[in-house]
Amino acid sequence: MSDRNITVLALGALPKAWGGGATHGLATGIFDLVDAINSLHMNVAAVLCAPDYRKKIGCIGATTVIGTSWSVLCAHAANHPLRTLRYAGLALLFRWVFGMTPLSTFGRFLLYDYAFGKVKPDYVSAHTPGRAILAMYLSGIDRRRIIVRVHGIAGMDPNIRQAPAVRRQERFCARQRFAAVTHISSMDRKQWQHYYGKWQCRNEVILNGFRNEIFNANGTHPTNPATTQQKDHAVQGSYRLHLATVASLKPHKGQLLVIRALAAIDHKEKFQYICIGEGQPDYRKRLLHEAHQNDVDLKMLGYLSQKDIATILKQVDFMILPSSSEGFGKVFLESIACGTPVIIPRTLPLAQETGILNDVNAIFLESIRIDDIRAVLGALRKPVSSRKDVAGTVVGLTWERAARAYVALISSVDKTAMPHAST
Repeated sequence: MSDRNITVLALGALPKAWGGGATHGLATGIFDLVDAINSLHMNVAAVLCAPDYRKKIGCIGATTVIGTSWSVLCAHAANHPLRTLRYAGLALLFRWVFGMTPLSTFGRFLLYDYAFGKVKPDYVSAHTPGRAILAMYLSGIDRRRIIVRVHGIAGMDPNIRQAPAVRRQERFCARQRFAAVTHISSMDRKQWQHYYGKWQCRNEVILNGFRNEIFNANGTHPTNPATTQQKDHAVQGSYRLHLATVASLKPHKGQLLVIRALAAIDHKEKFQYICIGEGQPDYRKRLLHEAHQNDVDLKMLGYLSQKDIATILKQVDFMILPSSSEGFGKVFLESIACGTPVIIPRTLPLAQETGILNDVNAIFLESIRIDDIRAVLGALRKPVSSRKDVAGTVVGLTWERAARAYVALISSVDKTAMPHAST
């Protein structure tokens, strides 16, 4: 491992709860990893560059964040007119080649260029292939100084609206020789190799994690939660069951499938379904409409901070997410860490990882077909294991573990790098 101090510029997003504008789980995954790296106080320090952060610079947690200040970017553009014209041309070109939005791409180019000049990093950590492509075309950067983190293969999910454009970005990145690539699950790497072939550079699997200071079973009842609940008199001889989904409101996340499955159950009145997350307004209206039409008890909570999500997870009986695709699905880990078992499709990457999910912390869906979801929900009973026992099954899968693995990778890459790539 390299002993020298290494600075990394992470290209990502900042969650809304931390002052950014991102409401998706990807943003929290990026920030949590970067912040965990900085919290280690080892030889690697990371600066996060987040276009959705509307400040020039800030310190959040243990992390310095560079955001969008239009006055700064305009001055930067004026100081580098030829470079700015080049980025404008690339932004237009990438609209046709990669399906990127020109104005957004141009703004990101300017911000990344400004941040790169200010931080002068040893390496750039690009979260997603799209950001990796922009990093490749920054002035003065060698792609052998770029470390890519792949958060799933969205380009192969037909349920995702931008899949064709993302697929072009993924295919292009697959042919590049970066410093290193990390995948967030073993299945993610296998699928990448299946669709795009093997990487031309070092690649490893570093699983996502959870914030154990937020997602834990502290404050939950230590015994079987079924013994502490009041009976729901609307359903004779049964207890009311509370389900939650924590995800962006998008069709491929499967909230509508849960509502339709509940609508088909004989005793649907014994369920309350809670949706946490923001997303597509038309999809939200559709969820509310179908729930109302079918007398499904639906509660929409919108975007919540991680602390508020943890509070809800500690109160519900199961977290269900019948998504058609996930790179990892860290919300499953977060739920289990709170002592709440999950209902998860067998096809998702986390369900394929060895030694994480079991009969104590998970119920498996054979598919995301409504009939399969209905069959599981129709037979559902209160969890048998205590919340402490459920939480104990993932005790070591924290962001600190992931951060240590990431630091080890960067240090190893730096030690074997060519001289001009590590100076």
